[in-house]
Parts: sequence; structure tokens; C-alpha cells
Amino acid sequence: MKILPKKLAIPLVDSVSLPIKLILTFLFLMHSIEGEYEQAEQNVRRDEQEIENIPENVGRVAEEGFDNTVQEVEDIPNDIGNMVKEAANWIGDKIGGIESEGRKAENEADQFGQGVENSFDQGEQEGRYDN
Repeated sequence: MKILPKKLAIPLVDSVSLPIKLILTFLFLMHSIEGEYEQAEQNVRRDEQEIENIPENVGRVAEEGFDNTVQEVEDIPNDIGNMVKEAANWIGDKIGGIESEGRKAENEADQFGQGVENSFDQGEQEGRYDN
């Protein structure tokens, strides 16, 4: 007759009586239960401490949230100033790019005009010499 499940089975000699097997099983179970009880007791103490800390933690979190909100509101003028500077820099970059492209186009037009003028002068000179 088996008294313990396989994982709790204690290897005993067949000649050991049933009462001794029961006592050993009881002692084994008590030892296991004692460890579980100690762990549960530690968990309860930890949970009690966390519950005791709730008002302090809530107050701290609320204060930090309030301080952060105040700081964010105080930063609004600076943030707006930074956004305006960034927008002005972006616009300046775009205008600078347009000006650069305009100068480039103007130089290309001047070169084209100079090329046309040179071609005209060259054609005029060839016409003089051909006649």
C-alpha cells in the first residue's frame, strides 16, 4: 500500500512498520510546510510594508507630477522662442538656397549671353574676312 505520491515517496526498507512510515512522512511534510510558511510570512511582511508606504508614495508621485507640470508651464516661453528660432533658421536656409540658385542661374545666363555675344562677334568677323 502506497501512502505518499511518487514525488514525496521516502525510500524505506520493507521491514519498517507503517507507523514509522507515517511519522517520517509527517516530519517530511512539516518541514516542507515550514519553508512555505516562512516564505508566506515574508510575503505578508513585504505587502504590509508596501501598504504602509502607499500614502507616502502617492504624495511623492503627486508632488513630482505637480513639479513637472509647473516646470513645463514655466518652459513654455523658452520652448516657443526655440521653435521660432528653428523656424527662422529653416526659412533662412530656404531663402539662402533660393538666393544661391538665383545667383547660379544669373551666372549661367551671363555665360550664355557671353557665349551668344562671342558667337555674334565671331560670325561678324568671319563675314568681314569672307567678303
